[in-house]
Amino acid sequence: MPHFFFSLMQFYLRVDGVVFRTIDTRIFHEYDKDYLIRECQTREAAYQAIKSVPLANSQQSPTSHLLSLLSSNSLRILLCSQTPPPCIPCSPSRICGWRRYQYVK
Repeated sequence: MPHFFFSLMQFYLRVDGVVFRTIDTRIFHEYDKDYLIRECQTREAAYQAIKSVPLANSQQSPTSHLLSLLSSNSLRILLCSQTPPPCIPCSPSRICGWRRYQYVK
């Protein structure tokens, strides 16, 4: 039985003749931990820079190595901590809310 979950969400934008952009968000959580990790990356390239790549003219998104990294950040999001103000104790099967977060290096 898995003891964690991993989720990948990808937003892909293509404006013909202008720009390609992707925003990837990854979320990872181990069930026995009181935090989850969220990583976001934004990548972009001008249409002219990669229009010669056959994939750029199809309905598929270009692979990320073709796009320049604009921003990347990771957050460690703490869940239902017992620090003041006190939180109602959570059962292992539900998340009671995000208390605070911190950037992870």
